[in-house]
Amino acid sequence: MGSVYDFFTMTRQIEMANFRAGYLASSQPMEVTVRREKEPLERAILRLAEKNGGRVTPAQVAASSDWTIDQAQKHLDQLVRQNQFEMRVLRAGTVVYHFAEFDPSADKEFEV
Repeated sequence: MGSVYDFFTMTRQIEMANFRAGYLASSQPMEVTVRREKEPLERAILRLAEKNGGRVTPAQVAASSDWTIDQAQKHLDQLVRQNQFEMRVLRAGTVVYHFAEFDPSADKEFEV
């Protein structure tokens, strides 16, 4: 029976206890802002490449991170220049950046 009483009166009991302890009830809801560190762009690209079998587009990177399409494209182009990614064009005409290490269908043979 006591748990039923508590169910209906618990909110008021808490308010009264807080008032007696010197806490003032706020009529405005408290807004909490959680700050998180921005994921490094290269890590966001590699995470997505691993998830997508080695293929990423700038739009995919931007959609799954805090980076813009332009920032993603510039960084992907830089990775192509460093020979870490390859730029490929799909039959549909979409330009994708390919990272062979995460592509399960890529030839994994080593040259001796």
